[in-house]
Amino acid sequence: MWDYYYDFEREIQLADWKIREKRADGSIQLVCEVTLEKEAEKILLWTKNPPGANIHARVLEVNGRPVREIPGFYIGCHAERQGMRLRLPAGKNRIEASVLPGAEGIENFRMQLIDVLPFVEPKEYYRAFSESEKEVFPEAPAIGIEGLTPGAGHKPYPGRFGFVKGTGLLDCSMHAFGKISRMYLCGDPKTKVPWAWGYSLIQEENTETEEAAGSEEYQVSPLALRWKRGGTEYLCSTAYPGIVTKCPSQPYLKVSELTFAGNYQYVLTAGEAASTGRFSGKLTENWLLLFGSTEYPDLPLMLIPDRPPEKIEFLRNGENRLTEVRLYGCSRLTTLTPFGFEPLDPQSPEDEAFLAEAIRRCRFWARASLAIPTACREYFRNDYEKQEVRIVQKFEYEEFTDGWDTEKLHLAPLPPALGLDKEGTASPGAMDFRFPTKYGPLTGRIGQDSEYTLKMVYPYRKFPLKQDGSKAEKLIARDLENFFEFQSRFPDDLRSFAYPGAILESYAYSGTMFNFMPKEKRDLLAKILPPRMKLSCDPKGRYTLKLTEWAHLFRTSPNRDEVERYYKSDAVRSMEMLNLYDRTEPFTGASYKLCYLNCSMLFAGELKTGTQEEVGKYPKPCIEIDWGMGVFFYMLYLSALISGDFSAVRENWSVLKKIFVYFEVYHDWACMGAGYAEKACTWVEGADFGAFTAFTHLARIVGDHEAAEQAVYLTAKLLVLDKSRFFAGPFFAGLYHVEPWYGHLFFQEEYDLLHNFLSVPKTTSLSPGERIRRGALHGLITEGLYPELFEAFRKTSPKVHRMTMSRYREAYGNGYDSENPPQGRLQCDFNYLLVNDALDPEIPPDRTLRLIEKARSYRRLMGQWHDVHRFENNTPADYLEGQLNAWLEMRDHPLWLEHWEDLRIVSAQWHPAEAVAEIEVRITGEKPLLRCGIRVVPEGAVLNGKNLPRDTVTDGIIVFHPSASGLLRISFRAGEQRVIDKKVISKEKME
Repeated sequence: MWDYYYDFEREIQLADWKIREKRADGSIQLVCEVTLEKEAEKILLWTKNPPGANIHARVLEVNGRPVREIPGFYIGCHAERQGMRLRLPAGKNRIEASVLPGAEGIENFRMQLIDVLPFVEPKEYYRAFSESEKEVFPEAPAIGIEGLTPGAGHKPYPGRFGFVKGTGLLDCSMHAFGKISRMYLCGDPKTKVPWAWGYSLIQEENTETEEAAGSEEYQVSPLALRWKRGGTEYLCSTAYPGIVTKCPSQPYLKVSELTFAGNYQYVLTAGEAASTGRFSGKLTENWLLLFGSTEYPDLPLMLIPDRPPEKIEFLRNGENRLTEVRLYGCSRLTTLTPFGFEPLDPQSPEDEAFLAEAIRRCRFWARASLAIPTACREYFRNDYEKQEVRIVQKFEYEEFTDGWDTEKLHLAPLPPALGLDKEGTASPGAMDFRFPTKYGPLTGRIGQDSEYTLKMVYPYRKFPLKQDGSKAEKLIARDLENFFEFQSRFPDDLRSFAYPGAILESYAYSGTMFNFMPKEKRDLLAKILPPRMKLSCDPKGRYTLKLTEWAHLFRTSPNRDEVERYYKSDAVRSMEMLNLYDRTEPFTGASYKLCYLNCSMLFAGELKTGTQEEVGKYPKPCIEIDWGMGVFFYMLYLSALISGDFSAVRENWSVLKKIFVYFEVYHDWACMGAGYAEKACTWVEGADFGAFTAFTHLARIVGDHEAAEQAVYLTAKLLVLDKSRFFAGPFFAGLYHVEPWYGHLFFQEEYDLLHNFLSVPKTTSLSPGERIRRGALHGLITEGLYPELFEAFRKTSPKVHRMTMSRYREAYGNGYDSENPPQGRLQCDFNYLLVNDALDPEIPPDRTLRLIEKARSYRRLMGQWHDVHRFENNTPADYLEGQLNAWLEMRDHPLWLEHWEDLRIVSAQWHPAEAVAEIEVRITGEKPLLRCGIRVVPEGAVLNGKNLPRDTVTDGIIVFHPSASGLLRISFRAGEQRVIDKKVISKEKME
């Protein structure tokens, strides 16, 4: 994931520090010597602490010069650094630093020296030209919303802007007040510098310090951020690529620290192209473009003032590099890069094609800068007949005027992630805005409304019938007794992960194969799971958490007995925890219940007591919440199916909704789903998918139609997010101008310099030119094992999905990465490929069986543990192989189970000789329902010897409403393969 192309080891390392003096205030005076062959200007660098942390030593002075801790652009390997310019003579130099030790002490204190950028000769160029004809963009009419339901954007939620300050935008970020950056370029093979691309919009002295933050205003909404300190205010929107700076009190507005953005040599306007030294200073339209950096990358920077500047001044440093641009007499300035995410080679003013395209883009975005989208209210309709979700967006704007009387342009953009899913989406009337973002191409309509249509997610898992002589049954049986015995060693109130789903995970994960277990084990599951469901759903529930050291379990891969000893030893610390915690987002006051706390955060001691007060007041964003929610809801749904007991869900439905609302609170417009933290940070965690399909089912079970409809709409959006980030490799490769890679892991917000990164993968496959991203299949569902997701990918985007999976199949089938340890992402990658293949009807069973054998030979086939060896992760040793074989056997069955309510499936068998499915049901509630998938229409169905009516629902579905417990026999005509009438719609919708 972290492929830096800059070599940090080539820097001059200052490591041999001596203590000169320890002072009463706790600071330490250090000294180090470095020898240079000749006099030189250098940049001295050192690692900074993340906000609110005290890990590294804090540098107070260098050679007697006080250090101002202000946000900058220098990076280290997985770190943010601060820099200071020094002139050092030839020979031996003595560098003194006054530091305040952090938690790690000073034993490993380091500084580094790098060269300043070299001097560049000034360019002289001037060229005037006639203004080209302007494009006309008529606004589209409003879109009606009759019959549609309000969706995202109607409540005061924070979206990606929540919890901590700093935010990622469409192609850049404001990682600190007034500091604009692009971290992604550090992963470009052609960019080999130790800083993020960036520039500063700071207008007033001292407003960038942390001390100035005490009196600031920070207002967020799902689409926009307003950030004000002193007399400077910024407006950012995820639906517009520019940042608006307002500061009416200053004599000029400036863009500074431009050495980090590139040494721009030229200025382009609607009437001239000139070097900065020969530019006339006249703007015939409301924009100017800086371009022509002397080094790669060239990211042309556009400035849009509110009035014709009285004077435009360009400042350069001693190396003749552009450092600052000042626009006198202006009070509002919008900045953006009109070529978006794409890094360009240095551009020339003689390139007619570039100039024409640049003028076209600048005019477009300059007009759009006068109507910044600040709100987007969505309305949706779920069309079950078409299996589509239609979404209408209505935007609201902050509108401006300027000194040129420029005609404003209203844009109604579509979420950029939508543009990467061409098979699964439709957007009538949309045009390409020609602005690539970090999440896909930006498209939309001219006007204030736009719309798009998504394919609906088919949310049902396939549960095969057990056929006579089943191989899957034999595989499950091999280690079944040992599995149940091992799980019985741990009490119900003990967990290794801090989330209520842990006690369900112990049995529900493997319980998906309940139908292939002996009767006594099926009965045991039906007995064990209901009380565990009640415990997991109890809003006042408490439990003992064992603080698991992930690294130790990954490193040692203990067996079952060793895992038991590990968790029962005194060496493993314990905490008393609550099932749920109330959390409130600080900027909007939005509240929800938190059902998961990250294990690494707890192990590191960031939370010490586990009380409601401590968790509620924890100032940082909690991470991986979507993982815990996804696995919890999915395990809860599976537990209800396996046991036939839905009472815990019904009794605690209002509480479960307060957990799920997290996904609405942090729903992001651009990426179409919530990120992995209370501050989005990244969109990487596929485990949340299980929460959406499970919540949809649970809402329907309890009769909450409104919640179910909302979940169907949000699930369709989430599927686009999951597909787009997985299929994004060729899109990013095209922007980096490198050979494509396939499979992609994440979208990054880039809200700070430390935690966010996007890179071109270095080595990804055995075959050159056939690159895959390692771990990307694991990232789709992590530990969730949701076959529904692979089915949804294949049904909604079949071409690109099958193409991408074929590349993984070739790579892993040929032993790619087989030399690495058989654990973690690489093991999951191979196993999830097998899950996909077992369910893909176009892949012959014998091919999947051969791939299973290859996985075994490469030590990749999942065994007793489906992830790190914590006790809830244990399964029967051949669980996955049994599940795969069950799905392969199902290929020859005309019927399988998909969903049921208010009944328990006691057994479900397929007798091929008789062409009969036998399903024993036990009624557990008032409205029993059994839904099955079918390949052919059955001849009849008999329950306890009496004909049972059925409803055929859409394509390949049959639904029964058993009136009593007993044996349901569904008969088929032997050898007949009748095609189901795809136009048949039942009395009962697929809802």
